[in-house]
Amino acid sequence: MNDNPTQWIDVWVDTDKPIGTWYKDFTGHDANKQVVAGVGGNPPNRIKLWAPPRSYTIYIPDTTRSINNYPVLLSVEDQIGYTNSEFKLQLIASDVNDTALTFSLQANPGWLSVNNRGLLSGTPTFSDTGRTNIIITVADPRGLSVKDTFALSIFRNLPPVLSMIPDTTIKATVRYEYQPSASDPDSDSLRYFFAQAPNFLNVDVITGKIVGNPAISDTGNYAVQLRVTDGKGAFGAANYNLIVKANLDTVIATYGKPLIDGNIIKGLDDWRPEWLVVADSDTDSYWSPVDTMNNELLGIYSTWDADSLYLGIDYKLFDTYNTMMVYIDAGLPGGETNFNSQQGYYGDYAKNFRFRPQDAIDFFIPAYHITKPGMYKVVDSTSVDMTTKVNTQRGANAMGAEIAVAWNDLYELGVGQLPVGVKLKFVALVAGGFNYGAGDAAPDNPDVDGNAGPDSLINLAMIEPDKNGDGFPDPTLFISDIKESEGSLLPKEFSLSQNFPNPFNPSTRIQFSLPERSVVKLKIYDVLGRELLVLVDEEFAPGQYSVNAEMSQFSSGIYFYQLVTPKFSEVRKMILVK
Repeated sequence: MNDNPTQWIDVWVDTDKPIGTWYKDFTGHDANKQVVAGVGGNPPNRIKLWAPPRSYTIYIPDTTRSINNYPVLLSVEDQIGYTNSEFKLQLIASDVNDTALTFSLQANPGWLSVNNRGLLSGTPTFSDTGRTNIIITVADPRGLSVKDTFALSIFRNLPPVLSMIPDTTIKATVRYEYQPSASDPDSDSLRYFFAQAPNFLNVDVITGKIVGNPAISDTGNYAVQLRVTDGKGAFGAANYNLIVKANLDTVIATYGKPLIDGNIIKGLDDWRPEWLVVADSDTDSYWSPVDTMNNELLGIYSTWDADSLYLGIDYKLFDTYNTMMVYIDAGLPGGETNFNSQQGYYGDYAKNFRFRPQDAIDFFIPAYHITKPGMYKVVDSTSVDMTTKVNTQRGANAMGAEIAVAWNDLYELGVGQLPVGVKLKFVALVAGGFNYGAGDAAPDNPDVDGNAGPDSLINLAMIEPDKNGDGFPDPTLFISDIKESEGSLLPKEFSLSQNFPNPFNPSTRIQFSLPERSVVKLKIYDVLGRELLVLVDEEFAPGQYSVNAEMSQFSSGIYFYQLVTPKFSEVRKMILVK
């Protein structure tokens, strides 16, 4: 205590606490003090304590820093491993003193070790099968330790075998399929995946079926590695080369797709005019104000490619509590015909809408004022949220929505496969709240008049993605990649023209002429004479042809292209500049 009205008072106090011990002032009037050596370096040690004017301090030695706590090891459950498959187990340990811990094992087999971060790892062989009780010790630098014991059982496991896949040449824009063959000596369930593959390839994780539709720009050579695993850490692999060559058909049937960003842009680079399925008036909404556009459906676009279905809903919705709804009859058995929660429907987004039995709804898409659309599957009069499986986007300023959903997520038949001859029907609505009707519909429906409903929906738009009945999506885009000479005049001699443009990045066109029917090979080589691409390897009728060479996978430099026929051969130089 200090009674002086103006001065701080200090006092030296002897202590048996070791040098460096802190004394903490619990009044908060002064800073903490530290023990120093006694006079002449002899014990006892001492500490200088202070008190402020007309106040006091209370110092207590802080000895908590010298307490060493035991480390803590999270209990390890019994483990299972398999022969010839790497075993890994991360131990979880901590120490309140924040000191480095050391890990050690006892009674462990020779193949199993632990590192200084507590990771157990190793690969057992066939001779290591059996059960072992392993003791884990975790120790701190001051000698305190804890132990835990777990049983590790190693079972014999043989890796799966994946048959060789032959090198394959395919045409750009033409669907490619291959069913690999794999077996497992232990009859384990297998899963397939790509370790290396071009972006246009997909593999079914269960069946291993490989499918893809390369675009015109995908011409080139690709190294593919398919792998199969038994789920126990063992793998099989097959490597092969996939060569995509230019499609020199006069008309190429292929696919186009929009940009899924939520904005309905009408044009060849987004939603092509021929993909408009429903056009709707911009003044027919029963909930639209006189002086502005709101709660208004304007049109529905739809297209598809080999992998997915695409929907674009052009609309304006600025009311916070209204919802844009799209109902889809995908041609599946079952479905829902009444979405009123008081009449047997137990799922999300209950609305006062009814459908005919022949239009029973399998999926629906809801979107509030500014939120991204979701997607739900109707199962037994309730709904299952599948939004995480689809790509949905809401347009700028609460206008428009776009949805991309994979065919396999709709029908579960495998990548890019459809029910033969399937027809999809759908209708879009601007809907009110819970168990309420709609203010606008596309296509128009006579019962949609802005009241509470029920609204009976009898008019649905329809698309037919498999008119030819082969179980795969039909092409949606037809383009010409071959520019044949016009008129009846045929070339009088073989010729190979200079590529244009040249230099180029990353693609260029190569033109050649044939005076007679010929087997043609057109290849690209590097400066060392190594073959890089096979652009053409087939027979052609007389005429003039133009082929696209896409070389984005190659670096800048000088390359050569060669045309070879039974009666003609020529080489030209071209320059790739990136």
